[in-house]
Amino acid sequence: MACTPCVLIQTTTTTIPATTTTLPSVADDCTVRGYEADLHGCDLRSADLTNGNLYQSNLRGADLSGVTASNLNLQGADLTGANLSGVTLSNSSLYAADLTAALLTSGSFTNVNFQSANLTEANLSGAVFPSSGFYAATWSNTTCPNGEVQSTDCTVSSPT
Repeated sequence: MACTPCVLIQTTTTTIPATTTTLPSVADDCTVRGYEADLHGCDLRSADLTNGNLYQSNLRGADLSGVTASNLNLQGADLTGANLSGVTLSNSSLYAADLTAALLTSGSFTNVNFQSANLTEANLSGAVFPSSGFYAATWSNTTCPNGEVQSTDCTVSSPT
């Protein structure tokens, strides 16, 4: 079919590149220590953290497996997805720390303050907690020391 009169419409397509901001999987400097340190994704397996102060530090996804430390302040630290398996901590504070999905398997936590800590989906299988306190801690789908998953304080079933 012929058109009379015909109008030619020209279309233009413009592509705008998408911009996304992602954090690197590992902090720029894994040797920094102290208040609000950014240590996300760092390998800290050989770090000496005794008498350390990592108050409100970012340790998301960090590997602290096998670390032995005493008098370590992790109050308010973000340990989401961190690996603390086989850790030996004593006389330390995890007060109000976020341990969501963290691995605390086979760790020994003697006289450690977990008050107000978030243990949602954390794995505590085989860990022991002699003289440690969990007042007002958050428990949700937490794997207890005996391997059972529950959403209530499960440290009473912890072997000593």
